[in-house]
Amino acid sequence: KRLYSEVTAEDDMHVPIKEPCVQKRFIISTSGRESSMRRYRHLLSGLELDIDYQPIISKHEDGKIRPEDFAEMLRKPQYIGGAISKDIKGTIADHIDEVDSFAANIGAVNTVVKIDDKLVGFNTDATGFELAIMKGMAGRDISRAVVYGYGGV
Repeated sequence: KRLYSEVTAEDDMHVPIKEPCVQKRFIISTSGRESSMRRYRHLLSGLELDIDYQPIISKHEDGKIRPEDFAEMLRKPQYIGGAISKDIKGTIADHIDEVDSFAANIGAVNTVVKIDDKLVGFNTDATGFELAIMKGMAGRDISRAVVYGYGGV
């Protein structure tokens, strides 16, 4: 049973919560894809935590999420972090409190976590990519490869 509404920037980024879920916390995402929402909600449900994964919806005519809107939403008490799937990976750093050195060197943040009321940015894409390549290529003699992607890592 849903006890919350979809997150929108238009309604001052407010998510109404009814009893007994007064402690519910949210992770927001720039991806509104249903497949992403389903996958991450399923993973969270297995942790038995009172956390939900919600898309942030732009209030702008062009439909794009602005990094300042994303950061503003995360500063509200009900939010514990956010996932960035596109568009603002390279621009969110100027709107959060800290960026770890790995993400700073790459120039892209895809995960923002609230730690002691500070918004801290990380890049988990590059680490995940590296681990997948290392595991998938283990024991193989490959001298050339093509990497195809969005380019936001």
